[in-house]
Amino acid sequence: MMNSGNPIPYQSLLGNDHYEPIYQNMTNAMNCSQAVDTLDCLCSVPYAQLNKYISSYAASSFFPVVDGDFIQRYPSKQLADGAFVKVPILSGANTDEGTNFAPKPVNNETQFANYLATGYSLGAPLNPSIINSILAAYPDDPCQGTPADLGCTVLGAPFGAEWRRAASYYG
Repeated sequence: MMNSGNPIPYQSLLGNDHYEPIYQNMTNAMNCSQAVDTLDCLCSVPYAQLNKYISSYAASSFFPVVDGDFIQRYPSKQLADGAFVKVPILSGANTDEGTNFAPKPVNNETQFANYLATGYSLGAPLNPSIINSILAAYPDDPCQGTPADLGCTVLGAPFGAEWRRAASYYG
């Protein structure tokens, strides 16, 4: 069973060269950088302390990595080649899960379009025609036409309609 995702990640897969500095920053912040086994040290950090760090914007971008072992090749290529374990999959999603990934602050359409153009959290910039399609599909009035009827008041009030729009899209 999978929740909040699928076998093909939406974002570009990044390698160790991207994640190593993030890991090193985390080991430094958790006073584990001098440990012989930094991962073991991180496992001993109190949950609240580690969770606070991982939940920060600076540390919240961990995604799968093609490591040649657990993920042998790009999942899209493995899927196309039929090179995967063939078992039934139950996949699900949560209402409003995009609120964790949506950029903040997004106070107007220009900011939202800029986030899309720079590839915020998805790893790849989008071209103008796709951006215009997204802006049309996710209107700035979250009460009108937001896909999946995500509503206009739940979590929208603290950040405004534009942020709600971005949260619906990223969800």
